[in-house]
Amino acid sequence: MGWKSMLVHARYGDKFRTARRWTHDAFSAKPALKTYIALQQRETYILLSLLIDAPQDFVAHFARFAAATITEITYGHTVTSSQDPYVHMADEAAGATVEAGSPASMLVDFIPILKYYPTWLPGADGS
Repeated sequence: MGWKSMLVHARYGDKFRTARRWTHDAFSAKPALKTYIALQQRETYILLSLLIDAPQDFVAHFARFAAATITEITYGHTVTSSQDPYVHMADEAAGATVEAGSPASMLVDFIPILKYYPTWLPGADGS
């Protein structure tokens, strides 16, 4: 799926250890965690406001809340609306992950040469 750069899919090595250290520093150190309080409060107020205004859209509101919190902590990008491109990218990535199944559910995971199999040959469309 092209997610090799994701920490959970990375091979153990220097890049993995560096990314793991950054993640650990960002989420395990108490001083770092305290910096997220204002962000969490702001996003909680926005979530509650959206729930009051349109309670029927609660699934979209919680998706926006999660994407906004994670995006700002991870990338420093502040989500300003439900139409934010990062919210849509997170939603699409989650959908693609669910659609593809587990990392070892594809035959190409066991036989890597299959990624070069021409799409015009029978069976290449996944059926």
